[in-house]
Amino acid sequence: MNQMRTDPVILVTGANKGIGYSICKELYLSHPACQVVMTARDSQRGENARRDLIALFPAGETRLSFCTLDLADANSILGAVSYVSRTFGELDILINNAAVCIADKAFDPQVARKTLGVNVFGTRDVFRAFLPLLREGGRIINVSSKRGLLSAFGPKLRPKFLADPIVESEVIDLMHSFVAGVDLGAWHEQGWPRDVYGVSKAGLTAMTRAWALELDADRRGIMVHACCPGWCRTDMGGDKATVRNLRVIDV
Repeated sequence: MNQMRTDPVILVTGANKGIGYSICKELYLSHPACQVVMTARDSQRGENARRDLIALFPAGETRLSFCTLDLADANSILGAVSYVSRTFGELDILINNAAVCIADKAFDPQVARKTLGVNVFGTRDVFRAFLPLLREGGRIINVSSKRGLLSAFGPKLRPKFLADPIVESEVIDLMHSFVAGVDLGAWHEQGWPRDVYGVSKAGLTAMTRAWALELDADRRGIMVHACCPGWCRTDMGGDKATVRNLRVIDV
């Protein structure tokens, strides 16, 4: 454990490609004071992504590390927490970027469970696991999406997502009720959109609000945010997306 460390440590989930990779690239190349921890569920792809960035700036190799992190695997999450604790002692910024988006036309209970299992429940598990490591003034950033806008939801559902205050358990209940609606074929009459990914991101945004209220009582002054980077040109977004490059303005 490095007790004298002053440079911020930033961990990014889903960092081997897409938005996560772009975030790491920007941090690594433009913010030389940062220690960037790249994570991905596939260790080989993650290491390859790390090597690609080091090739751009070999002199900064010690500022860029990788550890395996699979949001669907509790032991993998604990392993990543152990790595950060052993290597750095504390964490300054947690960027929850990892997500799955199964083919848009896929809509069934299995797809719903897998998508929510990573995008909402997996992100929740990462948040809970890393929260004790966050130092005073730490930040948590959840990468959400405009596909989670509530305009696509029925009028009886919207107030539930916008409840003030809202707590984590209420968001979890909403996510389970969506899966149950898909199971029963009653999702439409219940007010859910035919968009598993969009529902997961609405859940993530609502979860962010719940965590923000919870962290108000944390004396470390930790803040949590949700951001919607827009339609990005990634494997998920496709080559017609309007956002080509991401910028990390401040850390």
